[in-house]
Order: sequence, then C-alpha cells, then structure tokens
Amino acid sequence: EKLYDKKQILEFYLNQFHVAGNGNGIGIAAKYYFNKDVQDLTLVESSFIAGSLKGPGKYNPFIKYTKDSKDAAKRYANDRKNYVLGRMHEQGWISSLEYEVASNENVPFNRGEFRNSEVSLVDLIKHQINKKEILETIGLEKIDDLSIAGLKIFTTLDSDLQQAALLSMRKNLSRLETILTGFSTEDKKKYKSKKHLKEDAFVYGEVTEISGDSVENFSIQINLGYPKGIIPNSSLVRYAKLLNLPDGKGYKTHLKSLMTKIKVGDILFVQVVKYDKEKGEAILELQKRPEISGGLIAIDKGNVRAIVSGFDTLWYNRALFAKRQPGSVLKSLVFFAGLQLGWSVLDKLNNKRQVFHYQGEHYYPRPDHYSKYERASMLWTGIMSENIASIDLLYKLLDKLSFDQFKEVLKLLDLYPREGESPRDFHYRVSKKTGVSLDYNGNEEYQFSKAVTDIIPDLVFNGKEQVLTSLKELWWGSGYEAEHAILRAPEKELELDNIAELELEDEETLKKAILEEEEKNKRSKISDKEIYKRLELLENNMLRHKKLYNYLQTDWTKLAKAINENGHLNVFSDNELFDAIKSFRIIEKKDGKPILAYFRRLEEDITWKPSDQSLFQKGANEGHLSIELSDYVKLRKQQEDEEKKKKKNFPKDLRTEPLDFPSPPGRDLTLLEVKKIWENPEFSFEDFYQQEKKYDIESVHLNGQISVDVYKSIIEKTQEYYDSVIENDDKYKMYRYFQHHDFRIAVGLNYVVNLAKELGVYNRLRSVLSLPLGTSELTTGEVAKIYQTLIDGKTYRFYKDGPKNQLNFIKRIEDRTGRILYEPLAQSHQVVDRKVAIQIRELLRRTVTHGTGRRARGELFVSLKNVASKDSFAASNSNIRIPAFGKTGTTNDFTTGYFAGFLPYPDRGEGKKPLLPENSYVISTYVGYDYNKVMKNGRQKIYGGNGALPLWTDFSKKIIKLKKYKNYLDTLDLSVLTKKEWPLSNDEDVNPIMVDLPRGVVIRSGKEADNEIFETTNIEETGESYQNLFKPDRRVNAIINLPFDVSNNDWHSYRSFSLFNPVGKFKDSFQEESTKDLLNTGEENERQYQ
Repeated sequence: EKLYDKKQILEFYLNQFHVAGNGNGIGIAAKYYFNKDVQDLTLVESSFIAGSLKGPGKYNPFIKYTKDSKDAAKRYANDRKNYVLGRMHEQGWISSLEYEVASNENVPFNRGEFRNSEVSLVDLIKHQINKKEILETIGLEKIDDLSIAGLKIFTTLDSDLQQAALLSMRKNLSRLETILTGFSTEDKKKYKSKKHLKEDAFVYGEVTEISGDSVENFSIQINLGYPKGIIPNSSLVRYAKLLNLPDGKGYKTHLKSLMTKIKVGDILFVQVVKYDKEKGEAILELQKRPEISGGLIAIDKGNVRAIVSGFDTLWYNRALFAKRQPGSVLKSLVFFAGLQLGWSVLDKLNNKRQVFHYQGEHYYPRPDHYSKYERASMLWTGIMSENIASIDLLYKLLDKLSFDQFKEVLKLLDLYPREGESPRDFHYRVSKKTGVSLDYNGNEEYQFSKAVTDIIPDLVFNGKEQVLTSLKELWWGSGYEAEHAILRAPEKELELDNIAELELEDEETLKKAILEEEEKNKRSKISDKEIYKRLELLENNMLRHKKLYNYLQTDWTKLAKAINENGHLNVFSDNELFDAIKSFRIIEKKDGKPILAYFRRLEEDITWKPSDQSLFQKGANEGHLSIELSDYVKLRKQQEDEEKKKKKNFPKDLRTEPLDFPSPPGRDLTLLEVKKIWENPEFSFEDFYQQEKKYDIESVHLNGQISVDVYKSIIEKTQEYYDSVIENDDKYKMYRYFQHHDFRIAVGLNYVVNLAKELGVYNRLRSVLSLPLGTSELTTGEVAKIYQTLIDGKTYRFYKDGPKNQLNFIKRIEDRTGRILYEPLAQSHQVVDRKVAIQIRELLRRTVTHGTGRRARGELFVSLKNVASKDSFAASNSNIRIPAFGKTGTTNDFTTGYFAGFLPYPDRGEGKKPLLPENSYVISTYVGYDYNKVMKNGRQKIYGGNGALPLWTDFSKKIIKLKKYKNYLDTLDLSVLTKKEWPLSNDEDVNPIMVDLPRGVVIRSGKEADNEIFETTNIEETGESYQNLFKPDRRVNAIINLPFDVSNNDWHSYRSFSLFNPVGKFKDSFQEESTKDLLNTGEENERQYQ
C-alpha cells in the first residue's frame, strides 16, 4: 500500500486471482462461469465472482463429480453471492430493491468455451521471464513475485498479426473439417443470443428463412439475438465447392443437396464477415466448428510476432509444445547439409526405387506420387518433394568429400582420435557413438558402390545403356537371405498388446480404442504387390548374382555338351537338362532388343528360416504401429454386427503360408532357339533377331538384370579398390573408416542431427535413413528456427541458457515509472556460409512457383488498383506478386500436414527498394487432429500443400495488407510492372541462370530478363477446386539465382566445403545487436502485459 494506490491494487487482483486450471483474472472468470465478456456481467454474476476469490474450488460446481457435491457448491455460491450483496447494500453501492431482487436470484452458472489465446501467451511469457539472469536484473527472488511487482512487460508479439494469425487458423480449420467430414448442423444448446457482434468472430446462429430457388440465388437468413445476419449466395457457393472436393460430383449438385438439408430452426456455425452496428445487420460466412486442430508461429530474427494454437488455445500451446512428425519439411535440412558438404542444387540424385542397406537393416522407401524422372536434380527433389531422391542424398551425403575433408568432419563431430587416445579406446568410443564397428565387409561394400559408379561411363561409351537402370538398383547383398525369408514368411500376430496397457473408463472408450488400434494395424500391413516389388529389388544384389553366375556356368556347360553330343531334341525329354533350360528366358526390351536372361531359385531362397521376427514385426521397427489381434478378438466380435451395418472394412485374413515366388519375366526358349544357341558356339543370338552384336555367355543377364560381362567388371574393380584400401592402413585405420559403407552413412546422419541441434532443435532427431521424410517428432517452433537459419545461415541468441538458436518473447521490462529494467541482448551467429543459404533459398522459392507449394504463388500480391487513376500502365499491371519461400510436409499416413517458409517484408527506411530475404517473417504451420486421425475423405487427401499451406498463405496475405507493403513498392519501376513481381535483392556474386529444373542442366547464363509471369488468384473469393499437388507445372525451365564460379568463360556450379560453425566455437563470429535494432521493423503494435 506504500507503493500503489487502491485502484492499482484492485487492478492487480482483477488480473491475477485464480479461477480454475491455469486460468487467472476477471476475463477468464466471466467466460468460465457465465460464458460472457466482462462488460456483460450482471449484478448477481459480478457479486459471485467477487465472493469466489476466497476459495474458488468450494463454489465451483463444474469441478464436482457427484450430484450432491454439485448442489452443495451451488448453495455455497449463492450464500457467498448474498454476503457480497449485503456488504454492497450496507455501503450504499446498491439500492434496497436491487439487493432484494439479486438476493433472491440463484447464480446462473453457464460454463463457457474458452477462445482466449491470452491465457497461454501469458504463461509462455512468464516461463521465459523465469530465468535467473532476468529475475536478478529486475529484482525478483522468484517468478511468483511477478504478479505483485507492478512491472510493465513489453513483448515482441504484434497484436495485429496475432489476431490475423488466429483468424487464419480458425478459417482454415473450419475449411478442413468441412472437407473431411462434410456438412452438419450444430447442437441447438450451443446457440446463445447475442447483444452485439464483432467482425471476424465465430458464432452460432439460428436459421430463420431460406431464400432462393436456384444455385444462383440461394441465401439463408440467420438470427443471432439482437443482430440479424445473412449467409449470401457467394458464401454458399464457396462452401459447396469444399463439399465437392472429396467426390467431384460438381459444386452445383452439392449446393442443391445442402439447401435441402438446412431447415428453419437449425443452428449453423458462422463467421461474422461484416457488421453494421447501427442497423444490427451482419454478412456471414458459413463455417463448421472444427475438431481438427493445428499450430502456427511467426518469427522475425528469432523474435516471436504471432503464435496460435488451434481454434481455441484451451490451456495448451500446440505451436510450442505439440510434437508432431513434420514430414518432408525436414528434407530442407538434409539439402542444407548436403550443400555444406560439397553438393550443388544442380547435382542429380537417384529417384528410382532401390534397397537402402544400413547396419543390417533393409529399407524400401516408396514414392508418394508418380514421377517420370528416374534421376532428378536436388532442385527438383525439393520442388516436387521426391522421397527416394532425398534419401539417396542422405545415403551418399559424404560422396563429394576428399579424405582430408572427411577428417575435418570427424573432428567437428568428435569422431576423430583425441590426443593421447589409444586406438582401442578410439574404436570403442566411435563404435558406441555411431553404432558401427569397423569390419572388412563394410569396406568391401563401399568399394563395390565405387566400382558401380566408375563403370557407368564405360557402359554408356560401349552402347550398353540398357543395363543402367538395373545397375542403379544394384546393391551389395549383405543379409539378403534372412531378409528374403522375412519378406516371404507367413504373417504373424504381433506381441504388442496396446489395449491391455490402457486404463479405460467405459465400454464406449474401449470400443474407440480398439478401432483406433485396428486402424493402425491395417495401416502397418504391406500388400503382396509391394512384397513382390521388394523381393525384386532385394534379389538384384552382387552376392546373389555371384551364386547365380556359378550355377549359370554349370548349366551352360551342361547344355552345350549334351546338345552337341546328343542333339537339341533330347533337352526337353531329359529332366535334368529340362530344369536347366527352364532357367533361361527371353525378355523383350522396350528398345526392341531381346536379351537372354538366367533365373534360378537358390536353395537358401526356399529353405532359409527366419527367426521369430515377421515382416510385420519388422514393419513396427520401421515406424509402423501394430497390435496383437488375439488379445481382443472377443471384444472385436461384440462389435461385428455394428461394424457390418456401418460397412466397415475388416483387416484381411492373415496369410498362413509363405508367399509364393513370382514367375520370372519373359518367355521360355523355343526348340529352334535352343538349337541355334548351343549347337553352334559361334552362333550370334542377336543375329537370330537380325541384330549386329555377337552373342556368348558373357551377354547372359543374371536374374534378367545385369549381364555377365558387366558383373565380372564390377567384381574386378571392387577387388582392385578393396586391395588398395587394405594397403593404405594407418594407426587409427582412418582411411578404412573413410572407405567403410556403414560408417560413412553414420557420419552423414550424425552431421545432420548435430546441424539440427545447432539450429535450435532440442527434441531427439533419430539417426535413421527416413530422417528426410520427417519421421522424428518436432515442435512447430523448432521447425521455425530451422527455416530462420535457411534464409541467411544465421542463428539468434537472447539468453545465456537454452538452445543454441532461440525464440524470444520479451522486448523489454519497465518498472511502474517507465524505467527500463531489462532488455535482452540479441546475438546473431553466422553458423552456415551465406552462399550455402542462397542455394537453399532458391530451392524453397521454386517449390512455391513450380512445385508442391504452387497454391501460394498467385495468392500473394500487392494490388495497384488505387494508383490506376494516376498511372495507366500501372492500371494494366495492377497486381504485383510477392516472392515467397517454403516447403510442404505430409506424414505417410496423412495425420499431419505441414508448411514452413518465409515471406520477405519491405525495408521501412527511406527509399523504395528490392526485398531483402534477410528481412522476412518466418512462418511455420501444421494441421492435424490431436489424436492423429487420418485426414482423408474420398479422393481428397490432406497434404501439407492443401492443408497447412492455405493457412500459411491466408496469414501471409494478411501480413501484406496489415504491414502496408504497397506503400513501399516502387510503382514507377518499369521492370517491376513488366515482370509483375517485386524484385529480390541479390549479392554481387550471385548470377541468374536458366535451368532445366528436373535435370539440373544449365540452358543459358547471363543477365537475361526473367520472363516468368504467373497469374494472380484469390481463392478466398472464388472458392477452390480439386488440384493434383504432384502434377508438375507445365514450365520446368526457370531462371534461378545462384553463386557461380567463372573460369575460362565457362560457368560452374558453386560448390562449398563449409561446415557449420558451432555457437561458442569461434567467439569472433558473434555479432551483438541491441534488441531495439532487431525489433525495429515497424511493429507499432507491441503487446504489453502488466
């Protein structure tokens, strides 16, 4: 009382008193107890809240479990309310009549639904202040003292952007719920009469009239209490277009059906688009109350500008705490690592299905869409989100390094011998950290991969391109026998009894849990078609080909001898010879040239017995969830009749026998072909088909995949390289580590994981080959920090403790007199070479213009309509596109859709300049159900590109409008008006080149104008139609801006060996900047908490 007057003390109490859960303050109390805003509280309601401060739990009927305890709480509440009324009457605050009426009225409890992100935000800010360095500076012993300290806390949050982000989130979640679950009316109990409305609010309304008789003039009148509203025809058309996405029957069909379903008296969920306060009339948009949720965070150089958690916060901030698999959003991290390790965005990657073998495991990633490019540039891999090519890059991440560069990587990762460390201790430490032991098999496997790479140019030169496809799928073969048996093994029930581990409250919850687990089990199963494909890939290996070659020699010699001694007719009557001849088949190739192929089932293919591990247990190890059916069969049968009525799909019956071998491709040899081949050793098999090349055993294709002469060349080169490695041994066997298959992969994985930590990832990133597919769980905030660094290679720190790349909510803290007590000191750190970041920026930009993010390319623009009267040329070019950067992500079971990227903002200083990518809002978004429900309905699957990207785009459009981009655009610049795009500022050593994006081929270089002009769109007004996100844009050539080396008047793609620079390793790499400088981006609407 010596420091503050009574009004200030009352304000402290009104903002801080405990209500329920994590809720504090009068605003929460009004919403929680009565579902009202503070200004709408009655005398009875206000007096109860004032009286409840003494013991809110005693008077709260919502937290009681039995009827008796609820009734008791209500009696106590009325008594407490009357006590307060009595004191007010005694002191003359209310009249005798008011006292009498209010005393006789019960407290009208009406539990409200919270839609207040402030609660979660205050908790986040308090959590950040709860640091020793801050508490000591502002003179507090503990965080609990903050509520009585009288401090003013100014945050980095922008109130306009915060509200815009919340609106974008609500609109998009409603949109997705409509697409996934269709139309339905709302519970009539949810309708509450309103006295007034706010624009952009979401409310329940009652249908009073349905107007119109055709799709062109339908509309709906809505009663909201005092205000009245109309859902116009344009809104109904947009809604019908959403309903059309799953089945494609046409929006008119859906609109007619919709109007037959809606009846007078129904309750609808609507958004207030416009509201005339004087007339009490509103324009409404038809929406649907969503069950689906999501998260969004927007940052600028580490400072949080907006953060939203679902439609309603409900005490849990998904943007910072919900850990979800981000899907292909993490591919950018692998590309970023590759560019640091000598790769270029123009380098080609293998995009054809193959077996990835690592540490005894066999990984068969699948593409999630068709691609005609079996080899794709890194650019195209990112643009179209190619799964296999991304994993191929991670698999070969160190392939561009020399031995010396390899050792530098090991030093950075602490995998190099330490001073005084014995070789034995070194090998043990490295093996424990990477999971890889140095063995000769690993050295031989890597020499094989080198041999395959080196032999390809010779094959092309000698006209043997037909074997290249099989050669690119060829692998070494370690452990293939066991894997082969596992793939063919009978299906087994799993040992994972998830249901028994659940503590379930009632039968309905149990049924739901069973169905959810059964759905997971169905998703974990692999079709026979997929198993056959895996067998095909698995069998194309060198160790198996070696055995086939031995059998081939035997059968070939046997046939030649028998036919030349006894004639070819005996072949088909002799069982032993017949078995041999059946191993040979004719395969017609696409180029018209037939080949002679040799197939044989090896003994281990048939007799090898797997351990207890089945294919589906292995699937569980790969990240799939499965359960044991036997433990809940009885419970499942109880639901059978109900499930059949609902036409539910039951899991297919378990296969109890080993999977049959597929028939080999091609056809059997004819009698004439047998005679021609083996009776005359000089016979040319291809002459028989009027070809030129002479034929012998060297041209036989093992397993129909690679010819014997190619096989032998690879074997010879592998042995040559292997001998060289063994000869170059050293004390710590570093050269053998360099030439070891699994160790190289392990180092690459470790590099990516450590890079992620350097960029601020604190959740565990699994060192697995599926890492680019986003199979580890991260928060939206962590993803935002990664993409912040992709802009220019910088990370940001504000506090001594915490991750290496930080998010900041605190702008400054003042005392009650306005004196600044605390202001974070921001430090930027150049963790990655800027030129590396430039290349990844171009990949992310082209993802938006040509790839899976194309939905955004025409949506982000500045309209010049207002300058039309002054400039006729500007009038004809009225929309100027804003360049955007980003990457889509989707989990393989469609439970999460992601989009992360950045939107540049104008320099708000003097002059109108090109956009600097360094000045960007980084926005990270995801959508998905909290319980991981699959997001599919009919033909419509929710990916990052049609789930999270619309949310990202809608928020970005609001940023462009709120931050008045138009005021900073040079409307007199003819190049801007001609290209219809706001230019980006580039470094001096960055040059434009025309590139074939899929192939990574430079078409031309120089300063040619970029003639790419994309039409602008406005889906919010027109509604949306079905779009195939993975159908390539018709233009696959584009101008990109890359750092290039120029020598002898020739252009060479810039390559860099530039390892990330850990925070704290090189002190001179820090740049101290005041928070004021970092925050001085025109954010007038700072959020203040007192």
